[in-house]
Amino acid sequence: MKILVEVLPEDIPEVRMFPSSVNCPLARALQRCELDPHAWVGNTLAHVKGSIYKLSPEALAFIAKYDSLEPVEPASFELDLLKEGAIK
Repeated sequence: MKILVEVLPEDIPEVRMFPSSVNCPLARALQRCELDPHAWVGNTLAHVKGSIYKLSPEALAFIAKYDSLEPVEPASFELDLLKEGAIK
């Protein structure tokens, strides 16, 4: 199973906030679109509603660019489900 995550302009903060695991644009988009205020993004995985998703190479490149303080644009990413959680 896959989910599509759309990072919108409002997900990209003007001021970089750390830890980026919960404040990067991809984490903010997951928090918004999956209705999980506790969603977070790690080095290669995303945790949403107790489920674990593998980040795509494009998502990883987006995060690396953001973490390097480079400008990022809105984008869409597909994430692969690795382990389904108990929370729905």
